[in-house]
Amino acid sequence: ICDAPEVKDLEVIIPIEIVKSFIKKVGNNPKVKTITLSQIDDEFWLLDYENGMFEFFRPIDGKFPDISRVDIPKPTEPPKEFVQWNLEYVGQFMKCSKILNCRFPLFYPSG
Repeated sequence: ICDAPEVKDLEVIIPIEIVKSFIKKVGNNPKVKTITLSQIDDEFWLLDYENGMFEFFRPIDGKFPDISRVDIPKPTEPPKEFVQWNLEYVGQFMKCSKILNCRFPLFYPSG
């Protein structure tokens, strides 16, 4: 979470290959959870972690959607049919929740 006032509206889309490579270098349970993001020039950025672990990358062009503006209706009752989960997505979601230190992620079946 970036709380620096000078970068309040900063939006950078980091390629998934860079994130996966960085996680391999850092490991699943880093002791310090501060990662520095720096713009090197007009084209390249740097993800920097302690002990010399870093990744250079070129951000993805575009704008990430503002999920807070999307109204996703949550179910009011359990579904009547069998819920189907894409286990690959659930696994990726669980990895993200561990990285973000989210202990109780919520799943809502959407159909």
